[in-house]
Amino acid sequence: MESAAGGRTAEVFAVDEDRVLKLDYPEWNGASHYEGGVLRAASSAGLPVPEVFELVTVEGRQGIVIERIHGVSLSTFLTEGGDIDTCADEFVDLHSKIQEIELPCLPDLVPRLRDEINRSGLSIQQCSDLSERLTGLAQGEPSRVCHFDLHPDNIMVSGGGWMVIDWLTAANGPPIADLARTLLLRADTRDPTVASFMGALTQCEQDRRGFDAAALRSWTPLLAAARLAEGFAGAYADWLVGLATQNRLVNVAQFGHLPSGKLENRRTGLLDLAYVGRPKFGSFSAASIAESKSNDFLLT
Repeated sequence: MESAAGGRTAEVFAVDEDRVLKLDYPEWNGASHYEGGVLRAASSAGLPVPEVFELVTVEGRQGIVIERIHGVSLSTFLTEGGDIDTCADEFVDLHSKIQEIELPCLPDLVPRLRDEINRSGLSIQQCSDLSERLTGLAQGEPSRVCHFDLHPDNIMVSGGGWMVIDWLTAANGPPIADLARTLLLRADTRDPTVASFMGALTQCEQDRRGFDAAALRSWTPLLAAARLAEGFAGAYADWLVGLATQNRLVNVAQFGHLPSGKLENRRTGLLDLAYVGRPKFGSFSAASIAESKSNDFLLT
């Protein structure tokens, strides 16, 4: 089979024109079968996700055969001239559709975040304070599907419409937390087009869905702390600590000297796979820290 791509958890092989095989790396064995179950549940609920044809095991490595999407990522679509405002509006349509439902197969987001905050490496007092704030922010919020890795690289644009991929981190939780996570994951983009899109998306989500800017900012420290549990180190980890502790001296512009596309010592390990009977999978962005203040959609 032709190797089509390689990600952080699996290799992807072209089976034919309509199917690909996503095959777990040994250290992530089991991830694809878990994701296959989530994809099937999401598809049954009417969400736009790749079709799962079968679960397989190849030489001890687990995998799934899924629909091959003939299209480009939303990031590529934007950089090739896609209209930013139109795409932001369509993103909100998609995000709203995902968050109309709750999938019983998914874990609860808030307990997972609390566990990750406690494993962030911050002080006991800082973790306690953040955990208490998490309880307060989550209280009274609805529980809906949160993809929790919903950014322009995980949306595919094709002739058949938009499709959402990479569902390993999905959970049921507060919709506002999912948006705040989306903004955090692309706060370090070096692509000015993507940064402009994220700004337009923030405004569109606020205008159409009523998300409050102050409430979004309130979630940022909690999500930054939880992201530290994914095993980052170096400058990116310092930036996350600054967000988590609300140290405004640590900001995006501070890391402008870092080489484009690279950030040494950014990630030191993988999350363990044991999580309340389900795999626990993280989400690691490939972009580097931004060298300008273009990403104020998160920080201001």
